[in-house]
Amino acid sequence: MQGSAGYHAVARFLDVDTRIPVIRRFGVLNTQDLLYMQAELVQLERELECISREDAESHDADRTAYRHSAQALQQSLQRGDDFQWKKVLEIREKLRQYSTEAQRGFKSYCS
Repeated sequence: MQGSAGYHAVARFLDVDTRIPVIRRFGVLNTQDLLYMQAELVQLERELECISREDAESHDADRTAYRHSAQALQQSLQRGDDFQWKKVLEIREKLRQYSTEAQRGFKSYCS
């Protein structure tokens, strides 16, 4: 029986007896990964600030509206002037990933 040896057997044993703390949490690596994601988010934040400032200081009415109107910013996709909106979406995805990983890390430290 192939499933009764190796990792499968160890996993089955650990599933039965949860008092054995064999599973590593890789806390240092998880924390390091979170720090890398934070650094990426800081860089993305700076990029968004620069793009936002350029749009706000432009002489284009549509671009100056981005600072005050999420709808105008979203509609920039249709105008082909969507640099700021694409950056927002990039940040949103990174934040979603960061939040998921941070929550997972927090749970592992608390358990």
